[in-house]
Amino acid sequence: MPAESRGRRRGVVALTVLVVAALLAAGGVATARSGVIDAAGRYLPWSTPEAGCPTSQVSVVAAPQISEVVRRVAAPLTGRVLEDGSCLRVDVQTEAPITTVENAQASATSELPQIWVPDSSLWPAQFDAWSVQPVGSLATTPVVLAASPGTVERLGWTGGNVTWPQGMDPRRHALVAPAMTNDASALLGLMALAQSLGPGIRTEQQIAATVLAASRVPAQDFDSAVDMVRTSDSRHPAVLVTNEQAVTSTNQDHPKALVPLRPGGLPAQLDFPVLRVERSTDDPVVQAATDVVLGALTAPAAAKAAQAAGFGPPSQTVAPQTDAGRAAIAHAARTRARFVALVRTLAVPSRLLVAVDTSLSMKQPVQRGLTRVQLAALAAIGAGKLMPDRSAVGLWSFAGRLPGGHPYQTLSKIDALSAVDQITADGKEITHRNVVEANLLSLPRRLSPGGTALYDTALAALRNARKNYDPQANNAVVVFTDGANDYPSGMSLDSFARQAKALARANPRQAVLLIAIGIGPDADMKALRTMTAAAGGRSYQANSIAALQTVLFDSIAHRPVLPGQIRY
Repeated sequence: MPAESRGRRRGVVALTVLVVAALLAAGGVATARSGVIDAAGRYLPWSTPEAGCPTSQVSVVAAPQISEVVRRVAAPLTGRVLEDGSCLRVDVQTEAPITTVENAQASATSELPQIWVPDSSLWPAQFDAWSVQPVGSLATTPVVLAASPGTVERLGWTGGNVTWPQGMDPRRHALVAPAMTNDASALLGLMALAQSLGPGIRTEQQIAATVLAASRVPAQDFDSAVDMVRTSDSRHPAVLVTNEQAVTSTNQDHPKALVPLRPGGLPAQLDFPVLRVERSTDDPVVQAATDVVLGALTAPAAAKAAQAAGFGPPSQTVAPQTDAGRAAIAHAARTRARFVALVRTLAVPSRLLVAVDTSLSMKQPVQRGLTRVQLAALAAIGAGKLMPDRSAVGLWSFAGRLPGGHPYQTLSKIDALSAVDQITADGKEITHRNVVEANLLSLPRRLSPGGTALYDTALAALRNARKNYDPQANNAVVVFTDGANDYPSGMSLDSFARQAKALARANPRQAVLLIAIGIGPDADMKALRTMTAAAGGRSYQANSIAALQTVLFDSIAHRPVLPGQIRY
């Protein structure tokens, strides 16, 4: 550029500075409204709309998956002059919905956002610290199962023909769902599974098994879960519970790494509701500014921005306009809240003291050449393989004549399954899980004469469980037996019932379930039902490995704090 032209340019800029300075001195609001500051901002970095007029700020908290879309939609709003002459400022914060829920109770009213955009409508029902009003939906994306191409072929899902019960069966493949209790996709997938199975005890058993199985998979976050699923092979297939947009985004970095599968039957989706947070401290100006942002987030342009990022169209059911629609939404919210409470209860680690009858009658065959004691041992090992490492298990055997002066014997103390019980000479760690499994397999060699000290053992086990009580876990005593109490020097059923009731009354804040499992036709189910009614718990009869494992899952699903069966 010629020197003469550069000189004229500097003169124009200088003149602009003088004009803007004069306008600022003389006016204020008129300048902001006229757009002079916006034009001058190209030359005066300090001269912004916020500097030229008072600011009305609207705070938005958005789930990580949708926060970038929210920022894109909100960006053009910043600096907009409102009716009172103030300039709008939109502050978008990214926060996981579970974090918002957990911190809600402690948040002062002045700290609340004006708008919340979580990833699912299930979150507002998890707390009542905020009053929120659904305005609409920003986007949707289906909840899906994702697997590597090899796993899809191995499981026979190449045509996408899979149901929720098949896709979330931990017996067929590893189920990867990091932070299941805190992830909307996983929770909605579990709910779709439960709805597909229908209400009842079997559904609760399946949900318990699924939650336990998912908690055994070591993936800590989404990225590690993707790596685990992407690299799984046909011998160890793994399936991830996630959502379609997340898979699309992942495949941009790793082309064709994951295949998304929408299970047949009941659909499940994230609906990204746009929620107005009622704040009593907001004045009419801020409320009007909030209306502007809400309008932008629910406008067609916002939906287009979301679809450009790989999301589906907004949900039409988030903000119903009729009383019937609002009632249906409220009912659905209550159902989701009960279900999430159930899943979180199931995710609490178990603390079990398992007592297995080792009287001579336990050598009787019961299924495919297996004896009763072998059946009990294999069922316990199978169920234990689905229990997370943070769960704790102890093992007793009981009969009539055992060393130590008691009709029961401690084979493994109650300890976390991940605890290291010993280290071999070559430095190998032997975990408590290894020790418990080895002791279970040794039970057929421990059969003893002298009868069955059922009542004495059960009461001693209840006392031991309370002595080792963990308030952060589900505490229970599980008793396997094939017959009736046959121990002349021991207590009677009436004595057991009285003492068990007294023990429960003396420890009202230490709920310990008694799970009594009768194996074979000779089990005294009447006595077992009386025992569990007195101590608090459940009694079962089972004659196969599958039935015994189902019983164990059921005992886990029915915990003292649960409100009852799942209802839909």
